[in-house]
Amino acid sequence: MDTSLDADARADLLAAAMTFDQKVGLFANPGIPIPELGVPSRREKDGANGLASNAHESTAFPSGVAMASTWDTEMPYAFGAQGAQEAWEVGYSGWAAPAADMTRSPYHGRQWSSYGEDPLLGGRLPAAVVEGVKSIDGVYALPKHTVANTQESQRLTLNNVMDLRTLREVYVRQWEPIIAAAPGALMCAFPRLMGDYSCDHDLLNNQIIKGDLGFEGWISSDYSACESVQAYNLGTDFCGPEGVNGEALGQAVLDGVIPMERFDDMVHRVLRTFFEDGLMDHLPPGALESVQPQLAVSEATLARGREIAYRAGVEGSVLLKNDDILPLDANAIDSIALIGENTDRFLQGFGADSIPLPAHVTTIQEGIEARVGDGVTMTKVDGTDPLRVADGSLPGPAPIPSSVLSAGGSSGLQAQWFTNPTWSGNPLVARIEDQVNWGNGLPMVFATFGSETSPAPDVPPAFFANPQPSIRWSGQLTPVASGTYDLGLSLLGSARLWVDGEEVLSVDADRIDTQTVSLDLVAGQSYDVRIDYVADAPNQCCGVAGNRIGPAIRLLWTPPVDDYSPQIQEAVEAARNADVAVVVASEYLGEAIDRGSITLPQGQDALIRAVAAVNPNTVVVLATGGAVAVPWLDDVAGLFEVWYPGQEQGRIVASLLFGDEDFSGRLPQSWPVSDDQVVNGLGLTNPVYDINNLNVQLQHDEGVYVGYKRYDQLGLEPQFAFGYGLTYSTVEYRRLQVQERGGNQPAHIRVQVRNRGSVEVTETVQIYHGALPTSVDTPSRQLLGWDKVTLAPGQQRWVDIPIELDTPERLLSYFDAGRNEWVRPKGTVQIYAGASERDVRLTGSLRVR
Repeated sequence: MDTSLDADARADLLAAAMTFDQKVGLFANPGIPIPELGVPSRREKDGANGLASNAHESTAFPSGVAMASTWDTEMPYAFGAQGAQEAWEVGYSGWAAPAADMTRSPYHGRQWSSYGEDPLLGGRLPAAVVEGVKSIDGVYALPKHTVANTQESQRLTLNNVMDLRTLREVYVRQWEPIIAAAPGALMCAFPRLMGDYSCDHDLLNNQIIKGDLGFEGWISSDYSACESVQAYNLGTDFCGPEGVNGEALGQAVLDGVIPMERFDDMVHRVLRTFFEDGLMDHLPPGALESVQPQLAVSEATLARGREIAYRAGVEGSVLLKNDDILPLDANAIDSIALIGENTDRFLQGFGADSIPLPAHVTTIQEGIEARVGDGVTMTKVDGTDPLRVADGSLPGPAPIPSSVLSAGGSSGLQAQWFTNPTWSGNPLVARIEDQVNWGNGLPMVFATFGSETSPAPDVPPAFFANPQPSIRWSGQLTPVASGTYDLGLSLLGSARLWVDGEEVLSVDADRIDTQTVSLDLVAGQSYDVRIDYVADAPNQCCGVAGNRIGPAIRLLWTPPVDDYSPQIQEAVEAARNADVAVVVASEYLGEAIDRGSITLPQGQDALIRAVAAVNPNTVVVLATGGAVAVPWLDDVAGLFEVWYPGQEQGRIVASLLFGDEDFSGRLPQSWPVSDDQVVNGLGLTNPVYDINNLNVQLQHDEGVYVGYKRYDQLGLEPQFAFGYGLTYSTVEYRRLQVQERGGNQPAHIRVQVRNRGSVEVTETVQIYHGALPTSVDTPSRQLLGWDKVTLAPGQQRWVDIPIELDTPERLLSYFDAGRNEWVRPKGTVQIYAGASERDVRLTGSLRVR
């Protein structure tokens, strides 16, 4: 307990005083405290966007992609310190944050929690979270997931196939600044990497992370992600919660399966973190008790969390279009139509990164009402049915909405769930369901412990593990417009669809398939509808298996008009009679399932087009987990993205709408135009079609060309470029200076900028470098650095961006796989300064010596 000694020395002294059984207790689940030696329990809590506790109210922060959109290390630092303080106050020693999964594909289900597509931005900002956590004695950061965790579909079995250069130059490169920030532990991922499971990976864990990168903490598995006891010998230091740990681990050591020298290293790593991150000197409350006490985060801490969450949401929001409509003038508006089924509830994704008990929530509706007061009439209309997991997990057109379906006098269809594949006997569950739209997978289990916030129906618990359930839906379909409709099914399994007693479609799909039939329907006429479905595809059962989707079917349509439902028609009337229409459009992303399309679900594209057609003052607020297609962009006057904005969502949206806050966020990911551009242009596979394939070989054929580098390589134009974001002013880039320094001194890139507008503006000045001076193929443009500057009207300033080459990010270098080393080629590289990766304002050059 001599604080003058370093963490390694203190850990060695403590280990020498411990018995073998006490050491083994460190690796129980949770760790067993040793009160007589002052050693705390190793208690950890998930939640990459706050403390994900079902027992404690905590601050729900904006999602990781929103944090990344700030392009500001100060905000992630504040988030890390706040989250660590909340974890400490309720007795946790470790917090599983941040999430740093590279956004390789816009289909990735967990991209909402992560930090974008560039290893420099996506490494420095999570590193700032770690540094924030470390500022609070008594809690260690547990960042996740090392590495290349870029797909949720079949995450327990898939194999990421890539070459060594791609691994080091893209995915490990992102983690180098995070590891340099010295988190107490790292979480290895579920999938295989180049053939071996990530937690059972000698090259990744021993040679790279602990060897080349010098990581001194311990590596912990994702949930039971160790393949075998050999994971310990392959670099993982704790496997849990299931598998070999605790007493079984001790026996493996005694049997020689795990060498004693390796076990001693594991013990040292855990104890070292306990000292390095202050646990031994600043014990979390109850850390020496075998049962965690029931505690609460203090009101003062939660009040501070509110303001951090608010600032992060404001600074992470991105203005994408503004035809002189924003900011709104509340004094000049008499009426607002607020449209969106999600405006009166908390918006977030699902899974381990979600916050079940946000301490305080201001809905978007509440935020706008509070801002405008009684002087403005606001009409709130849903426009669509609630979002649900299946909206993301199944591709294809929108589901048929509840407002044109009926059964027994209620909106929706009568559903009968059977525990057999033949619809035999009495159904175990019979109820009215708003839509035929299922595909929940593991999130059906998340729903039972509060991590699914959608108000849509849940899978009946009795069907979680049912091997081949059958379901029958029946009722009437009554369209509100006459014309030719494409009716169909998107599903995994087998189904038959009847309309007015005639079978119009029969589908037997061993992989997810979408089939439609064209039918002429008459407005106001009711048609009998029946669907018989069996979830009988190979590897389909069951959601509790973690990587199985379970029942998966959508009754869908493509109508001939945009105002195809009473819900949309109600929204159109509200918009027609309002001065301004504000449409809040969203999607529902999360763990264990990727999304099947970047199209907004639940027919929101049709809703937006229909509203914009009657009100030229339509503003769309996107609250999404990642990039979405915006085919109606030319039809609306304003568009901005708030991502999943956290508990202060109403305050954030209202302050941005009415100009109480300015926009300063920039996109941390490129936005594709459409699914076709993603699949056929970028060449990225849609993962949902492999949802029941137990041997997915995920080919990273793009190599180092991830994100904007791939667009550049193929000459494709994204909808919105990496780094894009508008402001309320015009910033002129006037001069560029490159100041080269010798030795270990950093080069300095200086950009002179001037605010030519009449309002204050915050500009993110971005620096990119061109292809490296080598015969090796390298990207034509890569992020090199950036800085934010606030300018008063007419103000001019120089922005100085130091370029330090000897940093963990390996700037101006490429990885030579043959020599197994980084190479910084000497010569001249182009330098680009601008407002985004595609908006280059000034160019220069830099000599690399």
